[in-house]
Amino acid sequence: RRPQDDSSRSNFELVIIRDMKLADLATPAFLVARETVARNCDAMLRKAKESDVVFRPHVKTHKTLEIGRMQHGGSIGPITVSTLGEAEFFAEGGFQDIAYAVPIAPQKLARCAALARRIDRFAILIDHAEALEAVEGFARAEGVVFDAYLKIDCGYHRAGVDPESDAALDLARRGSASRFIRFAGLLTHAGHAYHARNREEIAVVATEETGALTRFSERMRAAGLEPGLRSIGSTPTASVVERFADCDEVRPGNYVF
Repeated sequence: RRPQDDSSRSNFELVIIRDMKLADLATPAFLVARETVARNCDAMLRKAKESDVVFRPHVKTHKTLEIGRMQHGGSIGPITVSTLGEAEFFAEGGFQDIAYAVPIAPQKLARCAALARRIDRFAILIDHAEALEAVEGFARAEGVVFDAYLKIDCGYHRAGVDPESDAALDLARRGSASRFIRFAGLLTHAGHAYHARNREEIAVVATEETGALTRFSERMRAAGLEPGLRSIGSTPTASVVERFADCDEVRPGNYVF
């Protein structure tokens, strides 16, 4: 089962095929080898456990409760989403720790607050001073406190603050001091790893990914601030490293397929 997310009104049903012949399936149909998905899920989960990091896999690729559980070895655990439709769907399915990994838009705060009240932990992303002001204004009026990451740009240049800038440190200081935010830590996404042409180039991006967070964490500590978790996430970079290092949380998603 897939959620009715923000961009599509379609629903799909996941059917586990045992004794059915492929010729009997109605078309179009998207077929997945369950054994392969399970093997991929188990390998990444094992790497995260052996590396002693928080495992918060992304669910946007499959959007199913079944594979969401497979990513955690058959149980329910922390996940990452890209739409509020996904977040609401997985919350209804019992998932209690969800990170919404898109910088927050003020018009979505009411739905975020509803999720924050509904599950154990719902975290948002902030990467702009105006967004922080909007979150604080809404939270003050509605009596809610948001868990929030500061989004760091590690070279993808799609979103996030420049970790070398004074503005980034000022935003971290304001977020850490806010009465309306529980500062979760620093989050980045090495989306540019998908443009790499070989394993060596991906490894370079992986180093950039962790390095950006580690350097900014050091800047925060030098300023007397606690940086919290360093959260990374992309399937290419998560796949080329033998062990996760210089991070505290990982969020790959496409690896399941």
